[in-house]
Amino acid sequence: MKTKILIFSAMLLLTASMAFAQSAKNNLINALGESNYELAEGYILSALAENPKDVDLFLIAGDVYMELGKYDQALATFKKAEDIKDKPFVLRKLANAISATGNHSEAVKMLRKLTNEEKKEVANWLVLADVYIRADSIGQAEIAVTRAREMDPENVRAYIVLGDLYFKQTVYELSKSNYEEALKLNPDLLEARMKLAQSYYWLATREIDEDLKNELFTRSLQEWNTLSQKDPKNAKAWYEQGRIFYFSKNYSQAAQSLNNYVMLRPTGSLGRWYLAQALYEMGRCDSARTHLSVVSNEIDSVSSKAKLLLARCY
Repeated sequence: MKTKILIFSAMLLLTASMAFAQSAKNNLINALGESNYELAEGYILSALAENPKDVDLFLIAGDVYMELGKYDQALATFKKAEDIKDKPFVLRKLANAISATGNHSEAVKMLRKLTNEEKKEVANWLVLADVYIRADSIGQAEIAVTRAREMDPENVRAYIVLGDLYFKQTVYELSKSNYEEALKLNPDLLEARMKLAQSYYWLATREIDEDLKNELFTRSLQEWNTLSQKDPKNAKAWYEQGRIFYFSKNYSQAAQSLNNYVMLRPTGSLGRWYLAQALYEMGRCDSARTHLSVVSNEIDSVSSKAKLLLARCY
């Protein structure tokens, strides 16, 4: 009788454990479905602890850390995914995270090995191009993305990477053209639309003709509006939009965009800093004070300036 009770108790514990694991994983996935990356991050450790062999879950968790700019944690997570399954789709993410932490040479070495082993895999060349762009190796990046386009001329990702290459070189007319080509192939590519809006903006800042400058600014705003309607919880888009408005001294619209960003990313200290400065420039010290107090404790490099603005507000 005691044996049966023990077996029954063990089964209950196992069932409860499995239910908890499923709940943690489901909560993580559901948070991502709402584009709530900070909430998703809170479920990562419990979900991974209860699903230690789920390589896809480790990759999702690593992507969350990458989105939040926590590259060291992303790298550690992708390394654990590699321990589970040493496959090219895992190694590409691992190499990208290695590059994001600043070790570009190691990332290039990994990706070069992959391109030799999988000669027909376009994704290897595109990630390699991304790494070269991040490392400011423009010539090598151009070779890699050109190779990818030769292998698959209709690959939409290739147009985005080529746009990134020209954007890095500040050749905004060509970056704009490539992002537009990507959107022709897939109008739902939010990344391409965000970068297209940025290209329009920087083209406008260089334009001498006032009518054309205003038209380019208008096109940039139209792309931002389309993006915010399609994905209102895209924190990165709100940040980039707010930053552009801030540097163009359009503080009112900067504050609106950056406030949306901070609501989605409360730990986004740099976005909060831009928001605090925009509010200060507008004379809205009551609102700016809260953000300045937070920033002064979170970003050492601007702490003194934040405290100075805070003192002026008081």
